[in-house]
Amino acid sequence: MNWTGKIQVSLDDKSFASTEACVIVGLFAELGVNRDMLLREAALASDTFYAPQFLITLQQQMRLHAAGLRCGDWPEFSLKAGSRLHLTAYGIVGYAMLSSSNLDHALQVARDYAPLLNMKFAIDHRVVGTDAVIGFKDILPFAGSDRRHAMELEIAKTVRLLRDVLGDDFTPHEIRVDFPSPAQTWCERLLGCPMRCNAGINEIRFDARLLTGSLPQAQAFTYHNCLQICDSMMEGLAQARELPNHIKRMLLNANGRIITLPEVADQLCMSPRTLRRRLESENTSYLKIAEEVRKTMAVRYLSTTSLTTEIIAERLGYSDAANFRHAFKRWTGHSPRQFRLTHGAAPQLPRALRSRTTDFIKPSLSGLAAY
Repeated sequence: MNWTGKIQVSLDDKSFASTEACVIVGLFAELGVNRDMLLREAALASDTFYAPQFLITLQQQMRLHAAGLRCGDWPEFSLKAGSRLHLTAYGIVGYAMLSSSNLDHALQVARDYAPLLNMKFAIDHRVVGTDAVIGFKDILPFAGSDRRHAMELEIAKTVRLLRDVLGDDFTPHEIRVDFPSPAQTWCERLLGCPMRCNAGINEIRFDARLLTGSLPQAQAFTYHNCLQICDSMMEGLAQARELPNHIKRMLLNANGRIITLPEVADQLCMSPRTLRRRLESENTSYLKIAEEVRKTMAVRYLSTTSLTTEIIAERLGYSDAANFRHAFKRWTGHSPRQFRLTHGAAPQLPRALRSRTTDFIKPSLSGLAAY
């Protein structure tokens, strides 16, 4: 089944395996960065982070990445981290690529089952003259330097996957990116090819003849069995995302109304009891979804506006600013003030102007705690 584009991920969806985040944390630890500090930055607990099947949001992974980079000058870090991400780290979809008959089919697997490979950009491949070209296109709203770090990691990861499929002697002709990169001089050393910056495009170029040659580990039976399992995993991912994400959108689009669980159940044409049971079967609850929405909106307010914590607390339905500050510290390990300073948000407005602050996305989530 072709799943290309059928599952749209967001930065706040808890659907990414922690495989890449574990590699990022491990590499930072080798550089002397404290693991516990990194996990606190991303509101992750060490007792669950390394557990099998544990899922995180892409936002959490990028916070780990950014927090570590603030501890030193390592322009090559993203390329080095991506180079450590072998196909076997991604389970069944990795084995589907390894057992493909040729590289063209392996890249089709990567495109069709991209969420299982933690892909952060849409990928495709084509032939241009004598070059095969793997292109990367934006699908997520990365902020600031996060996009560059994510792209560098993704490109290095893809080169590592190509080497796993073709052999360690594989070398691209060239890597092109649409931004200036401090890692440019490291590309030849880590990936074996030059990086052209400010090229207006993001792509990997290599010998087109490699697309159709037989792969050393090709095995048709394994390949088709792996694809069947991948289809089941994608179906499960789609189903698990559908109801919680629909409820999340309803809360974000509340437009000033207090949406309670019974009201949501009524709009979904089911009883409150059925809704609770459905959410429990997907390992979540209405309270957890409401908490995620509050956290998402709090981070956005602190990162993109100069609203005071008192105003933010009111908009998110907290009885007072102290309760909001306590919740935010629990989510992120930082007070709202520390988070705003660290993440480069706008300063708070002068007290004399606070009463005249213009509205900026005003969801009303008060009363959710009762459900």
